[in-house]
Amino acid sequence: MLRKPTPSLLHRLNIPSPWLFTGTVLISLGLHGVFLGLPLPEERPVNEPETPELDVLANQDIIQIIPLPDDSTGKDQAENQSAPSPPAADRPSEPAPPAADRPAQPTPSVDNALTTSTEADNTNRLDNDLDNNSVSQGQDTGNTGEDGGNTDPFSAFLLYDGAVQGSDGFFLNSTKDEESQHTDHSFADILATYQNKTQQDEFKDFTINPTIVEEGFFVVHEVTNQKNGEKNYLHLIEYNSKQIIVMFGRPQTLIELKTNQNFSTMTPDDQIMEKALANLNLEEVAWEDVNPYLPSNINSENVLLRGKIESEDKKNELLAELRNQDFIVDYNKNTNSYTLVYQSQFDFIQLYFVDLGNGEIALFSTKTIV
Repeated sequence: MLRKPTPSLLHRLNIPSPWLFTGTVLISLGLHGVFLGLPLPEERPVNEPETPELDVLANQDIIQIIPLPDDSTGKDQAENQSAPSPPAADRPSEPAPPAADRPAQPTPSVDNALTTSTEADNTNRLDNDLDNNSVSQGQDTGNTGEDGGNTDPFSAFLLYDGAVQGSDGFFLNSTKDEESQHTDHSFADILATYQNKTQQDEFKDFTINPTIVEEGFFVVHEVTNQKNGEKNYLHLIEYNSKQIIVMFGRPQTLIELKTNQNFSTMTPDDQIMEKALANLNLEEVAWEDVNPYLPSNINSENVLLRGKIESEDKKNELLAELRNQDFIVDYNKNTNSYTLVYQSQFDFIQLYFVDLGNGEIALFSTKTIV
């Protein structure tokens, strides 16, 4: 059983001296004072990233994709713009805040600078495009004719009210077919209409001379522009109970028009050959330019003028083109001509090339070998 320590025993224990506690506190305070008195290290300045100058950014090639606004945004903007704003006189004017109370203006960021620069470039580019388009349109307008368009005066004069474009299958040449019109009016009514046209201010310089060719199913009238002396020839052709209206730079001969008129009665091979020759798109040639150079053994009544070419090379190209279309083209030395045949070899067309003496070569054909 433990016993309670007696006071004599407690007095024998080692109790520290009060001077020791006091000395320890003083030493601690001294050390703290020394550390607090040490100088603090200097603060180093923080290097902030430099903002690139806006003019440097403007000189760089910057490409930014700007999404187009959707319809809803466009509608909202349109509504906002359409809403009337109160007049300036009715709006109360707010006093400007003192300088000390004004918030500092934020410095534009790099992204805003890029967007502003790109939008300005796009606006300038759009203005330049509009200016260029305006200049182009002005130049185009300046090239128009006196009547405000690029239409040839004779083509404008030829237009006939109520007529249908095309020759109703008469012309084998596609260009001649497109330049033709047809109507059910009589020759007399058509001529009277054109005579009345010459009384209009637009065509006051045009005159129509009396008929210069009349061959039963067609008539030809000479149309002259007195302003420059240019002549064209108005052809009125009866075909399939209709009247065809067309203008040429020279009168068409009877055999030329009869060839078209009789096309439907030709054999299939003749039709193929005639259509191929009609669409060679040769330059037109006047009969008076070819007649002096016709061989003496050629009957002019059987000659069908096809057109003219400008050189011997063009002649060889033309013959090669016909051969590429599965035609047989044989040279006949005795007649200095070429025999054109197709598959049956019973139907033929005789081709003649005549030197006109000025470097040009006329092409005509006959249905007989002489």
